[in-house]
Amino acid sequence: MTSYQKAIALIRILKNKGYTAFLCGGCVRDFLLQRTPKDYDIVTNATTSELQALFRHTVLVGVQFGVIKVIYENEIFEIATFRQDGAYVDGRRPVSVTFGDAEQDALRRDFTINGLFHDPVQNITYDYVHGQEDLRRRIIRTIGIPKERFQEDYLRLMRAIRFACQLNFEIEPNTWHAVVQLHDAIQYVSGERIRDEFMAMMLSANPSRALALLSQSKMLPLIMPELSQDSLGEKFAEIEHNIFWILELAGPLLNFELALLILLHPLKKYGIVNNVSIEKIGIRLCLPKKIVESLNLLLEHYPKLAEITQLSQAQLKRWMRIPGFPILLELYGWECILDQQQWGLYQYCCSKFQTFTDTDLHPVPILRGHDLMQLGFTPGPIFHKILTSLEDQQLEGKINTYPQAIEWIKIHFEGEKIEST
Repeated sequence: MTSYQKAIALIRILKNKGYTAFLCGGCVRDFLLQRTPKDYDIVTNATTSELQALFRHTVLVGVQFGVIKVIYENEIFEIATFRQDGAYVDGRRPVSVTFGDAEQDALRRDFTINGLFHDPVQNITYDYVHGQEDLRRRIIRTIGIPKERFQEDYLRLMRAIRFACQLNFEIEPNTWHAVVQLHDAIQYVSGERIRDEFMAMMLSANPSRALALLSQSKMLPLIMPELSQDSLGEKFAEIEHNIFWILELAGPLLNFELALLILLHPLKKYGIVNNVSIEKIGIRLCLPKKIVESLNLLLEHYPKLAEITQLSQAQLKRWMRIPGFPILLELYGWECILDQQQWGLYQYCCSKFQTFTDTDLHPVPILRGHDLMQLGFTPGPIFHKILTSLEDQQLEGKINTYPQAIEWIKIHFEGEKIEST
């Protein structure tokens, strides 16, 4: 069964027990746009206690808000009870909810295109918010008064931009005016939520437009102050132009790491950020430590691309096996197009990288520490020196066998054996 078929099966179960149940939110929007939904959420008039009694495998995730997860055929589906929200006081969650009907539930949602319900059993779409009209007009519009919708959850300020870029829609003027008016409220949203929304924008079909709208809304300096005019000074126009140009050329991007590399490389190039400030960005956006370390490593190695023809075979292979090197190479390609120079050097890098197999870049060690001990060496710094030098010979293609390695060590390190004992 597909995810869609499983969702229909759940709705049939609810209907057979006398409940109302619909698909809701993004999956309905995507269905009407003939896009493949990422997941299928369900809304119903059944309460969470009734859902628990009806389905064997459930996970309580937001019972106070009438939300429960049901595990069905090894897949998780979110099922929520029709509700009305009480007052919002923290820019995130209502202080209370009351359970209602489908129309009341639709009216509490963020944007008209996300307020649609669909009955897949009877193939009927329920539209209480004129969402289908906005889909036809390709418009992002809040349900009800824009300022009120955004004040309920400040992340919706970014979500409006994200949906516009993912769907290639326009933001309705009153909705956009409210985004700009309330832009500084984004600072009250958690770093994790901002990161996830920012990542979705950067991985949309049009990341350059996403960044432009963030800038025009005045949210960008709050999310990444390193890209603000205050931080960039006289380099602002040049750096902004280059970033937008590359994003427009490269989108959609392979991953969020590449997006961050495109944003941070010109800042590193002009000394606006360093390893410490990149770590601060990682903390602000709640990035995994692994990504921050990778960004620092890639930005540190990037200048070596211009020196590639001067590297030995061993140096070249060591360099090309750093984690994320394909991302580095892709950025270099876009920058070569932007600068209209060094294209031959980029092609040389690509040809070399494509020539090397994983075994070429990561050869199996011919000798290890115990082999050196058998040769009479005492464990210590000499081990690292010998094994690194031996790997260089492997990477150069000069040594491939155990006897060759033994002979080479005797010639080059026999004297150091005496010093190590």
